[in-house]
Amino acid sequence: MKLFKEKKQREIKEDDSLLVKLWYNKRTHALMVLGMYGIFLLILLILASISSSKPVNNNIVKAKDVEKYFISLNDKEISYSVVINSNNEDIYYFTGKNVDDNIVGKLLHNNEDYQISISNDECKVGTVTDDVFIEDSDKLCPDVINYDIFNYEKLYNDVLNKDTTRIRKYNDYYSFKDKNTAYKLYVKNDTLSKVDISNKDVTYSINYFENITEDILNEDITEE
Repeated sequence: MKLFKEKKQREIKEDDSLLVKLWYNKRTHALMVLGMYGIFLLILLILASISSSKPVNNNIVKAKDVEKYFISLNDKEISYSVVINSNNEDIYYFTGKNVDDNIVGKLLHNNEDYQISISNDECKVGTVTDDVFIEDSDKLCPDVINYDIFNYEKLYNDVLNKDTTRIRKYNDYYSFKDKNTAYKLYVKNDTLSKVDISNKDVTYSINYFENITEDILNEDITEE
């Protein structure tokens, strides 16, 4: 004796639509059910991906909310480690530090390294002897090297503070877009630690350090 009656299979009629005929056909019904489950799972994955890439709490961050990270670099001896990647696949590596009003350090390009000094007005190539920079007028700095990319105060005042509605906070960085240039700001221990700047021509990855040792600044840099 059966406790439950088996549900009678609906008969397919001539005037049924193709979808109805496929649904009530034993051969295609299971495939359609699996397909529906697959579409449902795909929608869940897409929604999860969109959710993970959204700004935290969808909050718009004001410039003053990130100003403290820039201020934290003031009055400190700042050192830099920079990777510059131009779209013609030229890669430059720079390590240096603030010396008075200049930034002095080592630039590596195509397995050749040389000393450069960058000021607000110009970039010079030369050598350092007894902590004195001596310019070599026969060599020119690459066009991708300029003082503005190191100047975090200029970044804040001339870029971020210009339109505060564009700053977004993600899980591990702040994002800002200004016309064709995108910025990512990374913070560590309440201090600005890294800035990525990218546009159609070149990408900069600038790391900021406080009181980095001379051993690290003078160590050999190897190109990847």
